[in-house]
Amino acid sequence: MFKTLLINQLNLNDIEESKKVFFLLGDMDNIRGTLLDLFNNKNSKYYGKITFRYDGISILMSTSEIPSVIRKLVENGIDIYNVYEVYEPR
Repeated sequence: MFKTLLINQLNLNDIEESKKVFFLLGDMDNIRGTLLDLFNNKNSKYYGKITFRYDGISILMSTSEIPSVIRKLVENGIDIYNVYEVYEPR
């Protein structure tokens, strides 16, 4: 049996609507503390908007912010395998 993951096409020019953007990351067991320091501290604009999964993080944000989040992850040596918005039927 195949499992199908539906994803929406991201529009990076959409600056107003917040969406759940998922970042598939490597080695979550060892980078969880780093991610907490980067994104879930009181000084972060993503405080309270991040959900930790076993294989990555989900952040409630506008798609125009994706490049800055990727930059933060890369600067901290975190492997990124995929970035997408999970399809949610409306």
